[in-house]
Amino acid sequence: MKRRMATMIGQMANGVMIVVSLALLGGCAQRAPAPPPAVAPTVTEWLNQERRTIAVVALGPDQMMGQHWFEFDPGVRRSLAEGPTMTMRKRRPPPELRDALEVGTNAYMLNLMQQTYDPGDVAVRLALAPVEIPLRTVIAALTPGQEYETVRPLSAVKGIGTPMLAALDKKSVGEAVRERIVRIAADSTDHEVRALPFDKVGSDAWSIDGFDTTLTVRIVGIGLWSDKTASSDVALKIAIWTHFARTNFISFEYKSVSRRLDDWVANDRRLLDDELDRATQNLAEQVVAAVFGAGKR
Repeated sequence: MKRRMATMIGQMANGVMIVVSLALLGGCAQRAPAPPPAVAPTVTEWLNQERRTIAVVALGPDQMMGQHWFEFDPGVRRSLAEGPTMTMRKRRPPPELRDALEVGTNAYMLNLMQQTYDPGDVAVRLALAPVEIPLRTVIAALTPGQEYETVRPLSAVKGIGTPMLAALDKKSVGEAVRERIVRIAADSTDHEVRALPFDKVGSDAWSIDGFDTTLTVRIVGIGLWSDKTASSDVALKIAIWTHFARTNFISFEYKSVSRRLDDWVANDRRLLDDELDRATQNLAEQVVAAVFGAGKR
């Protein structure tokens, strides 16, 4: 009996150490960085042939160029029209956790009797019940659950006011990125890159007087992002799509460091304004490096 009990205690202890180690490894794992976007070789060749004149067009949530299938898809159009959002990554508790928390002595004993008919095993397991039940609970709590994300309108988040929602307007942020692209491209490429308002594009987006081609910029997602599996702080996150008329569209993303929600809205949202300035600059630099890298001086 003593030897059997010692064996079971040793098995439970080993199980706890293994699960704790796996949980710690899972928590420390780093996601591989996304590869940088690439422009088709035909674009590189075209840009290197001669100096080009390129119009940069910022597209609002409901403005379409008629160049892509998704511009005609009702579901995609609704998604593009959405305002700022709050996205939270969470982790579902493992299925075993709820069961472990709900196991009482009576349920434990009943389950034990159904699993074994060896009176010696039953006696040992009952003697260990005050230890085994809490250990099962700990093991289940440390077992990583499946990660998932929830998305809701930022306007529904407590503490978010109208000024912050206005600052995260997709159209205005897209126009800010457009202006930065024009400014950076003027200093780093041999091409003439100019801003063009959407209402000047006309009915034929493929042939615009005075321009060889167009580069569109669209904010497809903007708002706050929180990884609840790590902390309660939130980051500013912006996703854009660009489309150079001679290649497929390319996506870019910016995510700030995480801060307390109160910090983002304090002092007339000064921190948010500073971060938006960094975001538009960073996104514009990414676009110029990816699209016009071949035409650098």
